[in-house]
Amino acid sequence: MPRYSQANLTRAAVNSLGAHQLPDVVSALTQAMKASRLALDANLMASQLATELYKSQGHLAASVISAFPVGANLKKQLTTFLKNLSGASSVTISYAIDPALLGGLIISTPVGVLNISLKNQLTQLHTLVL
Repeated sequence: MPRYSQANLTRAAVNSLGAHQLPDVVSALTQAMKASRLALDANLMASQLATELYKSQGHLAASVISAFPVGANLKKQLTTFLKNLSGASSVTISYAIDPALLGGLIISTPVGVLNISLKNQLTQLHTLVL
């Protein structure tokens, strides 16, 4: 199997999503990453895929980390907020819980990160006081 750069693999994976089933694309991408010795860069590849999906298809993939479970109403508000803010045609959000945040949220997208967690605010306040 020939070796490809991350950028080429990313574009090929996104372009093939319309013609192939997601498991097939993931399998082919995994094999190509191993052949190209990019397996250690899986997090970077995932980030590049999200960026390419946003650029080429207007799909925004976001992750939300909160101190507590996010209710259905807030999930709906977050989807609307991200769609309006980014101009994306579609938005998917993955959710995770990190009690260390104490409260608030961290919203990560290929475009940027919005950290409105209580932990971040306390850290900033602590930095100002010292």
